[in-house]
Amino acid sequence: MKAIVKNLDTSLASNAFKVLVTVSGTEELKKLAEQSRSNNADNIFQVSTEIGGVFTEQLTHRLGRHKKASLQAAGDEIYDQGFWVLGSGFWVQGMHVNGKQKERHNSDGARFFGYDLSIDGVVLGFDRTQDEWTLGIAGGWGTAVVDLESDADHEAIDHYQLGVYSQWSKNNWDAQLTFNTGMHAVNKTRYVDNFVSTPLKAKFDRYYLSMQLLAGEE
Repeated sequence: MKAIVKNLDTSLASNAFKVLVTVSGTEELKKLAEQSRSNNADNIFQVSTEIGGVFTEQLTHRLGRHKKASLQAAGDEIYDQGFWVLGSGFWVQGMHVNGKQKERHNSDGARFFGYDLSIDGVVLGFDRTQDEWTLGIAGGWGTAVVDLESDADHEAIDHYQLGVYSQWSKNNWDAQLTFNTGMHAVNKTRYVDNFVSTPLKAKFDRYYLSMQLLAGEE
């Protein structure tokens, strides 16, 4: 605490003192400490997972379209899921997802702030089907915006994904395997409420890998 106060100017130290003297119990102090963390990047981990999940969902939808196309060839009706087929096995589809996460606490009582999330982008892929097999590769890129609830914190993320996907179908049996990797370039603006009015800005990259296996009988 001495080191913090020593590096604060008079006005900032005064603001900190005014806030601290209003704290009357341990719960209020804990809440203040959670809100005033200089990093407070817990939500970044979940947002990265959400972005990767949206990309994986695009690949599984594409595989589902191949399955429905085979049903159509057998005389069944299918619903077009919005893929723009470019010919020769190439396809493209846009991404747009809005989400909202409410504030929550884990089993230890730690607080995780709620946020609003918007994901936009485009996915371009290529695949081939032969006999019971479908194999494909896809890449995606776009942006995501995160705003914490009741807070001025803001995050802008440029995301890039690369994935491979496959499907085996025979009679009523299906198996799907997707694998993707991605890089998220994060631009974070953080305000330490009540202490520092100047925004704290940071840039960093996050990387992830994911795999999904689905199998079943219809």
